Amino acid sequence: PRNLCGISKLYFEREMESWCKEHNVAHVAARIFRAYGHGGREIVSRWVHALVEGQAVDVWGLENSYDYVLSQDIASAMLELAGDTKTTIYNVGTGVSTSIQQLSDCVKNVARQYLRVDGDIEKSCADMSRFFAEFPNFRFTNLDAGIEMVYYEELRRRVV
Repeated sequence: PRNLCGISKLYFEREMESWCKEHNVAHVAARIFRAYGHGGREIVSRWVHALVEGQAVDVWGLENSYDYVLSQDIASAMLELAGDTKTTIYNVGTGVSTSIQQLSDCVKNVARQYLRVDGDIEKSCADMSRFFAEFPNFRFTNLDAGIEMVYYEELRRRVV
């Protein structure tokens, strides 16, 4: 793990594994990558909300790269995993690492507004091979379509 959050997640996985072994219970763990969705407090929702409200958005770390996964896709993936009877750990992401530059371009294209940029570097991407080996028909929403959904939902809520 790269940070305290990752360490705490790993600790929980190990505790769950230990308890399940002790009680002879199968379990599935999900390692969820960068979630985003309407009404969230993560980067996509904050940027979209700010742009809809006419506020400036400052962007840093253009080369940082993460695997962004839409919250609805996470919920669907969790439903798939709920039926799994094997004891294992699955990554839940898209398997696509998107830079902050690409993300800001995508948000800018949907919102048709400018984002100010600056920078540091960090990267992540889910290895989805185990997940797709078990659930080959599952499809994640691509980032462009997901951001568009978040943006139009934010606009809709602003009008209501």
